[in-house]
Amino acid sequence: MAKKVWLWFSFLLIASLIAAGCTGPQTVQRPPLKVEWTDWEGDYTLLVAQEKGFFEKHGVAVEPVYYGTFSKAIPDLSAHKLDAGLFGLSDVFTASRVAEIKTVAIYDSGGTVAVVSSTAINTVADLKGKKVGVVFGTYGEMFVRQMLSSAQLTIKDVELIQVDPEGVPAALSNNAISAGYVWAPLDQQAVKDGHKILYSQVAGLLSPDVIVFRADVVESRPDDVRAFLDAWFEAADFRNNNPEESRQIIAKITNQDLAEVSESTDLKLYSREENLQFFNSDPAKEDTIYNFARANLDFRIVRGDITFLPDLEAIFDPSFLK
Repeated sequence: MAKKVWLWFSFLLIASLIAAGCTGPQTVQRPPLKVEWTDWEGDYTLLVAQEKGFFEKHGVAVEPVYYGTFSKAIPDLSAHKLDAGLFGLSDVFTASRVAEIKTVAIYDSGGTVAVVSSTAINTVADLKGKKVGVVFGTYGEMFVRQMLSSAQLTIKDVELIQVDPEGVPAALSNNAISAGYVWAPLDQQAVKDGHKILYSQVAGLLSPDVIVFRADVVESRPDDVRAFLDAWFEAADFRNNNPEESRQIIAKITNQDLAEVSESTDLKLYSREENLQFFNSDPAKEDTIYNFARANLDFRIVRGDITFLPDLEAIFDPSFLK
């Protein structure tokens, strides 16, 4: 009897092992990619991708992490609290000084940027001797310098104060500054607070926005990085083709009134095909991320922020676009 029981038990054990083998290897659950975003129209593609299930469709888990002040994202990326971020091109070089990173795509054109001011400032020339808020060494400072030159002023004619764009409307209200650099929708927030748009311009290709991953994430989770980009470009295409539904998604997630959510004609969301052109390293081609980067780096070298040119081939990684 005992022998029969043992034979029956052995049969069940073998059957269970065969059944387990038929199911194939168990899928390892990877933690979600933690990706920074802030109140910027281009960043909302991340929210649309999440809401529409595009990340899940492409097999990657993503956790959008909101930052009310963008500058805090760079140290968090360095501290491994973030896996990726949605950065301005000039911020890439700040981040590369504290972390090994890879820029894998350009996601938008930078849109319209502005300097907003108190109502006491009527022209750019009125800023002489006044305090202007900006983050030092960024495209914002480049823009402020350009604005001042339009009125035959230089950076020596004003006092630059370190203020994040997110803090500019409040700094104006507190009379801490007379003007400051912002992007949308912070310019409209300043107007609502009783201030004015003094100078604005489409940022152009000197300041596109880019998707940045920590280098160790790119190395250890390449399939997830590729899946992230697949979902991102699908979401960008969805936004371009379905602006009204996209606005509704963005309004719901960000708790904005629908009327406050803009789909600016000044902002271009780039496709995978356009990215393949931007990441063309042919020196004869002008509109490339390498040339945009060199223009930003020239400015930072003049300022004394950096004393050497970083290896752009190491910072930029177009392999996930192909």
